[in-house]
Amino acid sequence: MKNFQMAFITSATTNRWLKLLNLLERHKTLSNRELSEAVQRSRRTIIYDIEELRSYFGDTMMIESTPNGYSFHEVRPKEYIELKRALLQNEPLFAILEHQFKGEYRSVSEWAAYFYVSESSLLRYLSLFEKALVPFQLSVDHKNFRLIGSETDIRKFFHTFYYESDATPHTVRPTIAVQNIVLDFFQTIRGETNNTSSFWYISYWLYIILERYQAGESVALSEDLKRIVLADEFFQEFQRLNQRIQTTFSLTLPLDELVYLFALVASNRGIKNYLAEISFVNRFDHWPELKGLTTQFCQLQQISDHEKTRDFVFLHSFFITEKIKQLISPTYNRSMEEITVYAQNQYPVEYEENKQFLLNQSIFATEAISARFTLYFEGLKEKYWGTPRRIAFLLEGDALICLHINAFAVKYFGRYHTLHFPDSCEFSLDYVERNKVDLVVTNYAEYLEDYLLDVECLLIKSIPDAEDWNSFLKTINPKIIHNFTLQDVKKIAPSKSKNG
Repeated sequence: MKNFQMAFITSATTNRWLKLLNLLERHKTLSNRELSEAVQRSRRTIIYDIEELRSYFGDTMMIESTPNGYSFHEVRPKEYIELKRALLQNEPLFAILEHQFKGEYRSVSEWAAYFYVSESSLLRYLSLFEKALVPFQLSVDHKNFRLIGSETDIRKFFHTFYYESDATPHTVRPTIAVQNIVLDFFQTIRGETNNTSSFWYISYWLYIILERYQAGESVALSEDLKRIVLADEFFQEFQRLNQRIQTTFSLTLPLDELVYLFALVASNRGIKNYLAEISFVNRFDHWPELKGLTTQFCQLQQISDHEKTRDFVFLHSFFITEKIKQLISPTYNRSMEEITVYAQNQYPVEYEENKQFLLNQSIFATEAISARFTLYFEGLKEKYWGTPRRIAFLLEGDALICLHINAFAVKYFGRYHTLHFPDSCEFSLDYVERNKVDLVVTNYAEYLEDYLLDVECLLIKSIPDAEDWNSFLKTINPKIIHNFTLQDVKKIAPSKSKNG
């Protein structure tokens, strides 16, 4: 459950349970003290909550008591997720938002009667409601719980709540009719417009636009955004979308709604297609300051001439997309708290450097895009930077173990790196030089004594475990351990010990 959603949970017990589960899912093993400090409740309360969680979730998961603390395992993930979602079935704020999304409003007294709670209790929930709305520049009308703010910001809120957050019993989903339009129309124009947006991303935005417009809510866009979109060569083709909407819903969207959707789709970019980004940059290169910003960053990073053209295009594309989002509303530059925390934890040095760089430029709201920019640039480096290694595996011992190491290495590392598996007869210093080997991996310590190699060597166990593969991962890419590590498979104890 995302922290953003947690702010809408009115039940203190449910809120605490989901926080505990979030922690256990992420860290797998935590002590009573660590859990107590994290949720700011007594250790006795944690003990009681753990027992209640075991009882509620049954055999869909296990929380074992170990010397190191509580150890968490999902046993039947699908059923476990369903039970976790069911905890929110009777949450009033989730239900109210579901009705508001469709333009259905009620007074405080009507909602109080609907949920069988006092009006004072319902008004108290508003404090939870309003704190979560601040990043979206929204507030709430205390008379009927109606969201107050620009329609673009309200739609961003709903997109974050329903698409970017975890599913709940109250999550609204695009109708089959909307999905069919996206499958047909957007797949047809994908190649023509170099569209890189995902199916569900587009489906949710189109569904939100249709629902909100039919509820009498329309967006008000800046003249700059409309001028830029209307001048784009692909927008005329994009307007054919109205024909499909008219056929399906007997409805025609006004020009501003089409401009809005086009901007959302066009500004959702990736790093998969270099040629598509060249086309995008050429079409939307309206801001000289963004080209200057890209130039300064490339100079700061000392990007080589060989990589500069490609990287410049991708980085320029990123800044253009953020500018387009800024024209829709500055709230569109923001990400959820988890995204920022992830960037800070995975790339702490890079995040601070990028944050300072953007702060010095004063073009974007620094806090809003620092995390997004860090993840984008690190993804770009991961995909395109670095030199493939030429790795020789010198394996000895049980034939089936050697076969398994060979198969595992080829399957997961052979597409990017060049792998060699010489036997002891053909391996020599000449072999290393001839094949330009720069890393030797062996499970036979004697090889390190027999050959005085002027290349990097890694000794793994005769039967390698997770620690060995993690050492290998770290050797070929030191930063990869920040993203994930392998663990040895452990046999889960029988269910009768779950309360141990």
